[in-house]
Amino acid sequence: MTKFFRKARRRGFTLIELLVVIAIIALLIGILLPALGDARRAARLTLCLANQKQLGVGALSYQADFRGVLANANWPKEEAGPSQFADLQGPFTFSTQASAAHVTDIIRRRAGTLPVIGQLQLRANWIPNVLYSHLPLLDYIGESLPTPLSVCPEDTARVDWQDLEDYYRGNLRPFQPFPVSNGTAGATVPFSSSYTANLASYDGAQSSDINAFFGQTVASRIAQIEVGLYRVTADSPDLGNVNGELTQFPSQKVYYNCNEDRHTLRRKYFAVQGAQCPVLMFDGSASVRPYAKDDPLSPANNRTVFDPEGANLGWNPISPVAAFYRIPGGYTPEDPWDAPLATSGTSDEVIARFQSTRGGLFGIDYGGDAIRAGLLN
Repeated sequence: MTKFFRKARRRGFTLIELLVVIAIIALLIGILLPALGDARRAARLTLCLANQKQLGVGALSYQADFRGVLANANWPKEEAGPSQFADLQGPFTFSTQASAAHVTDIIRRRAGTLPVIGQLQLRANWIPNVLYSHLPLLDYIGESLPTPLSVCPEDTARVDWQDLEDYYRGNLRPFQPFPVSNGTAGATVPFSSSYTANLASYDGAQSSDINAFFGQTVASRIAQIEVGLYRVTADSPDLGNVNGELTQFPSQKVYYNCNEDRHTLRRKYFAVQGAQCPVLMFDGSASVRPYAKDDPLSPANNRTVFDPEGANLGWNPISPVAAFYRIPGGYTPEDPWDAPLATSGTSDEVIARFQSTRGGLFGIDYGGDAIRAGLLN
């Protein structure tokens, strides 16, 4: 008897089944991608904090080796600096020139063999301590320049600028300063840092005569008169050579801060309401701290001293009698790589806090009431 067998047909997926599978995959991707983004963001924050902690370890070691002096551009203007370059040896007329010579010397020695580096000239009208206070510290610990140690991994512009050949050729425009020729601000920017040093770490007058309302010391202090613009006078004392042992509350006083809030979902300038940034304290610890979560000047929150959710209010160093200092003009992004506005207006309000601590090194930024230095009552 003959038997016939029908070959079984392999059944494929129907269109509906394929669509269901695709939808499930899309759903899983939608769930996983934010988690992966959060993981990357957390990893970069960890690296940023590690950078600051390493700088903190180096700063404490420097302070121990140099009898309490804080790491900064410490060449005095009256003396010839210990430079191998004749044009950087001084003496100088102004302390800013001595600081500029110190920083320029470090860049020439530490930043490789590109011709533009060897020919780097002293910039005029420059307060290098604002963005380059870290360079003497990096020189002390033996780092070559530029180095990832001084840059937040989320600071993508500065990360790109550390490719010196691309930068000096202008290949990164419009996301880089230009021009970059000798004597311009753009010539030294690849060696700047994401981390800004506190005024009191390089201006000794911030911590002198702190209870005075006026006088020569008060008038000689460096003061921020606009965001990114600082006032310095011919009477200002030598920058640098600040005695770190004056720091009364090292675990509560900010040494360096990240200059933008880059690690939250919405990037913003570090000194606006709601910003949270990594900060390095004078005791070498680093953590993320809120700048100010509420408005201390609103009728409902009329705090002038201690904000438990943010840094204490700072002062205007040259007019200390005011209970707070609103930086004139506030923050407005000027370049394509700057943080966007946090508000819908034309500028973000900036009220001084730890970048200009009341009482300088004697003051408190977090975890306690601000001292009353320079206040009338």
